[in-house]
Amino acid sequence: MILAKAPLRVSLIGGGTDFPSFFRRHGGSVISVSIDKYVYVALNRSFDDRIRLNYSEREEVDWVEDVRHKYLRTLLMHHGIRNGVDISSFADIPGRGTGLSSSAAFLVACTNALRRLQGLQALTTQEMCESSIRLEIDVLSEPVGIQDHYSVCHPGLKKVDFFAPRNASVTCLEKLIQPDRYASFIESLTLIGNPRGTRSSSILVGQSASTDAGKLDELLLRLNTLTEYFYAELLGSCCITRLGSILLEAWGLKKQFQPGIVGQQVEDLVEILETFPGCLGYKLLGAGGGGFILVIGSNSFRTDFSRRYPFLRLFPLGVDYEGPRTVCL
Repeated sequence: MILAKAPLRVSLIGGGTDFPSFFRRHGGSVISVSIDKYVYVALNRSFDDRIRLNYSEREEVDWVEDVRHKYLRTLLMHHGIRNGVDISSFADIPGRGTGLSSSAAFLVACTNALRRLQGLQALTTQEMCESSIRLEIDVLSEPVGIQDHYSVCHPGLKKVDFFAPRNASVTCLEKLIQPDRYASFIESLTLIGNPRGTRSSSILVGQSASTDAGKLDELLLRLNTLTEYFYAELLGSCCITRLGSILLEAWGLKKQFQPGIVGQQVEDLVEILETFPGCLGYKLLGAGGGGFILVIGSNSFRTDFSRRYPFLRLFPLGVDYEGPRTVCL
């Protein structure tokens, strides 16, 4: 049996500038962090040449063409596997619409597992990025940017700069920030789970079309500037109050990308955060509609908020420093 895992990610700032139609003209950059929550794939040869798939649904078919799950069908066909495999997928934070890039993490983990099954050489980090981008954008025609693939494949806190035609450079940040300031920054980050996160496909389709048409250029150029401010502050004094203020301005821009980005549940939570003591900045993760909220908060924020709203799920943000991993049992 082969087990593979890939980390989920939190995009701190810059999401939207990673669409090729924008960064080919203006450049783009994102600051993100891989977290210690994972998507897992377990894979084994089946005993009777059938295909058995277990994810949020269960499938059992004779041939790959009959597989309903479009990502798994595409991956199996891409690797020349027509039958005879069992695949199960699960995650530390299950569900769609979390805004934590579970689709890219699944693509990376499943690709690594299938390659190990076939006895192929492991992909380099850059090859993992390029492979998952090709599959999700070129083959599956998903209306996504390319930040998720780089964020999943490269561990830790990083800045990713995008440039034409569809390239990127990655800067690892934790070694560039003073250790005590880095630790304080990570400790200030909290995820608030939205139990009813919604799929953001329609929002992404609209945002992608608007980006292609240049309608979001003014907002995205300002976002590029804010990302550079955030980067400079991280490498400078790393003041969480200033970082929270930049995050709030970036959130204000994101709300203008597309109608429907802020669902009612998100609006209700934001209304609480706006005046809650110790909340220095926040944003909705993912394309919008629903999903997790990221908060930059003071030392007491997480404890005070949990005491006041015990029915909401709060997670201190833990960092993944290893990246995708695959083992054979």
